[in-house]
Amino acid sequence: MGYLILQMIVCLVLAFLLGAVVGWLLRSNKAAREQRGLERGWTRRLDRAEARQHSAEQRANDLEGQLADMDAKERSADTESADADLEAEVKRLRTELTACLESKAQPAAAVPGKDDLKKIRGIGPVLEAMLNGLGVTRFKQIAGWSHEDVLKFSDELDVFRGRIYRDDWIGGAKKEHEKAYGESL
Repeated sequence: MGYLILQMIVCLVLAFLLGAVVGWLLRSNKAAREQRGLERGWTRRLDRAEARQHSAEQRANDLEGQLADMDAKERSADTESADADLEAEVKRLRTELTACLESKAQPAAAVPGKDDLKKIRGIGPVLEAMLNGLGVTRFKQIAGWSHEDVLKFSDELDVFRGRIYRDDWIGGAKKEHEKAYGESL
């Protein structure tokens, strides 16, 4: 009888050890798959960002050329109405050029310091790192998102589509900003 109990205890210990080893192997394999998936995602995002930057540089060059043309036309215009039209067009092109150059020149970490975005429901360490890589580091930035911004960031975070609305990031960001800074948004 004592021998059977001893055999059962040994079998239970062996089953426990076997289960622990199998669980450890499965978990380490899952972490490696997640890492590869994240690397692929970041590579795609980097490629898209480089393409957007190239497009912005081309647009800036086009606008600079148009601005030079408009400046030349402005100098050669001889009627007052043409001068007014040219001045308005030059002003519009300068504004558009400035906006284009500002969007191109902003680095990802343009805001000094950063908030702990993980405090917002639905944002964990992976999403926080992805948002930081896209230049989002403050509660106030998320709290000020428009519908177009939500669509843009949903596209950027393509692994997590629909999560921004589902977890109410904007509302959570407003609450966390008020907690952290005592300022209601």
